[in-house]
Amino acid sequence: MDETTAPPPIVVELAATCGTDALAYTRGGCALPADAGTAWRHGLRLGLHCSYCCGGLTAILLVLGVMDLRAMAFVTAAITIERLAPAGEHIARAIGLIVIGTGLFLITRATLS
Repeated sequence: MDETTAPPPIVVELAATCGTDALAYTRGGCALPADAGTAWRHGLRLGLHCSYCCGGLTAILLVLGVMDLRAMAFVTAAITIERLAPAGEHIARAIGLIVIGTGLFLITRATLS
């Protein structure tokens, strides 16, 4: 990646702070809604929460380039591992730390050049 296509490091840092431990909400067991209105509201709430959880990684994907296969593979793997791993909360935090470290590296590299 050359200097003209490098992602803005601040986007990577902001994305890392968004939704790294919010996965616990969707992992909790809950009863199924009783009527259609309640089911609609519950589904809408879960959809918004899922969008919030994946928003940071999606922002990184948009900044790195949606058509970059490496970025797509990283984001897909990160979201899949967070959702399917038995300790998804710990995985989400580890991914957040990796993204924060990458952002700090990009900031340092941008200030030194």
